[in-house]
Amino acid sequence: GDINTLQVKNLAIYGKAVNGSGSGIYLMGEHDSANVSDSTKIEVTAEYDASGIVIGGSDTASSFGTTTIDVTSKTENNDVYGIKQFGAQTDYADLIINAQSDGADIFGISLVGNAGAGIVEVAGDLTIKANGNGSYVKGVEVSALGKLSVSGKTDIDVSSDNDQAIMYGVYAQTGSKLDFADDVQITIATHDGDSRARMYGIYSRTAAEVAFTKGLTIKNANIGEAVVAEGGNIKINTSG
Repeated sequence: GDINTLQVKNLAIYGKAVNGSGSGIYLMGEHDSANVSDSTKIEVTAEYDASGIVIGGSDTASSFGTTTIDVTSKTENNDVYGIKQFGAQTDYADLIINAQSDGADIFGISLVGNAGAGIVEVAGDLTIKANGNGSYVKGVEVSALGKLSVSGKTDIDVSSDNDQAIMYGVYAQTGSKLDFADDVQITIATHDGDSRARMYGIYSRTAAEVAFTKGLTIKNANIGEAVVAEGGNIKINTSG
């Protein structure tokens, strides 16, 4: 098949879809890859679906350096993804994701393993802000044997004003493995007053494994569950 490779030092992409969906980087070919040595900046505003980096099934690794992704959707019943990855392997230095919506569901990172691939590696710090009023807001979701590793500190901030929202800081399932080597803070918030929103700091199910080498702090305004292991494994402060 065709091999499409992008190699640059610095990459900046700004996109606005007034009446449609938008993506910053879209790699769907079997051998597609992008190699950015220093920095990647993506800013996408769309009426409907909005995505920063979308990779579907490439067997070739990509790297993006120090990466900042800002994605916003302006309408309901759509999806916002900072990173949407199926299979493939990607690595980042520091990774910052700001995802917002006026009713769309939000996924800071959505990683699905495939055929032994599906790896995201962050060599520096990971920062995710996912804020909107959609039904689902997930900071990180990893499934199907996907693997996420973060070497630096992690800060995940998730919120929704939707009274029926279901929110997760980290959601791991179906044999996925997540490894956080430094301190992790997860903040989940809803509107003031009574709320029926469901909030979960860490949710690990169906043989997933989530490991925190150092400290874990979860702030969820005393609503919801801080840590849930439903057939999954969660390890905290393994370095002692």
